[in-house]
Amino acid sequence: MKLVVSPPALTELHDTATFYTLKASVELGLAFVTEFERTANLVLANPLLGAVFRGSRR
Repeated sequence: MKLVVSPPALTELHDTATFYTLKASVELGLAFVTEFERTANLVLANPLLGAVFRGSRR
């Protein structure tokens, strides 16, 4: 499995990290990025993680 972050999503991640850095602290901005990376790696390592659903509705 390969992680693909679309350009708009990458912009939103960057903007959010910048917001947390400016409004709170550098540590909070870094913690946000670290948590995103941790979660992405968890999903990549466990692609079947999550709820099973059927049909077109979640």
